[in-house]
Amino acid sequence: MDEIALEVAHKAMNEWGKPEGELLYLKRAPKPLYERWKKLGELPRNIDREVVEIMHRTHIGVDQDYKNLVKQCTRAALADGWGGSMLATEVVKAGGLGNDIRALPAAGSAPEWMSEKAISIGHYFVASGVYTVFGVHMPLDGAPVFRDYMYNELENIYGGMWDCEPDPVKHAHKMIAHIDKKRKELGIDKARERILMDMADRQKLEAI
Repeated sequence: MDEIALEVAHKAMNEWGKPEGELLYLKRAPKPLYERWKKLGELPRNIDREVVEIMHRTHIGVDQDYKNLVKQCTRAALADGWGGSMLATEVVKAGGLGNDIRALPAAGSAPEWMSEKAISIGHYFVASGVYTVFGVHMPLDGAPVFRDYMYNELENIYGGMWDCEPDPVKHAHKMIAHIDKKRKELGIDKARERILMDMADRQKLEAI
């Protein structure tokens, strides 16, 4: 079982940075929509590549053609949505971790302020149910009610919430603590005996 889980994990991680092909979940879209994306050349190749490329085009300024920029924005958006959220949802379901991303023992991190996009993407994670730590001080001290809403009440609404910690070590410890809490809630926080499976054992599982 552990080997199968590891194989699934490798497949999921490969969506982040595989060198060729396209994202697996794009074909979950209605066929006419998928074909339109394909005709327009907007199918994401992998999650990391599309996000890095749009940042390179805008932050470094290597592209000033608005049509090219919108095209790459579309690739990055599809990589985020179809490559990130749908993948996380399927892992939750397939792994028996509930029916919602908020049940997943995972955390988001926005360690540096690069642009308004950092907050936008971070809030996309929060609204999807993911605890997300921002690494730069948010200007909320003058609005304690709003600060409490962002750092505490959002969890009751979405299952995810913002947190803030500029120190990188404390930042990581907050994420680990949240992951440990979610693992405990799912009952997967205790060490179990590792069972090695051969091909015959796998075939038996597939036949079930």
